[in-house]
Amino acid sequence: MNEKIKNNLPFCLVTSDATRYILPATCYLYDKYWRQTYTEPIRVLGNNLGGEKIPAGFVFVKIKDDNNIRKWTKYIHDYVEKNIVEDYFVFSLDDYLPNAPVNKEMIEDLIELAKMHGKVGRISLARLDVE
Repeated sequence: MNEKIKNNLPFCLVTSDATRYILPATCYLYDKYWRQTYTEPIRVLGNNLGGEKIPAGFVFVKIKDDNNIRKWTKYIHDYVEKNIVEDYFVFSLDDYLPNAPVNKEMIEDLIELAKMHGKVGRISLARLDVE
């Protein structure tokens, strides 16, 4: 596996003006469970941080000045297309909260599987046995 991916898997965490209040909890959990394994700064994509603070290891990226919900996904797409050069990266929403340490071996295996089969658009890291 590519050494860069092995140690620094790009991560985009999307927030919105309506949900940014959850960022302190979200950042705490990703810092606790994700950043012990992958050291690349987590990019928090949104329009405004408001009064919310994000800790070291997280970088806020303003994706657009206006808050046009109809174009929200286009703004995210445009950012990813222009700024993520790696073939694989993690994409999550601010209210998807990790609850256990990262299984790095599993993620590396999933990336290898995607490489073997090509044209894989998404691999979910969510548990499937939760109702």
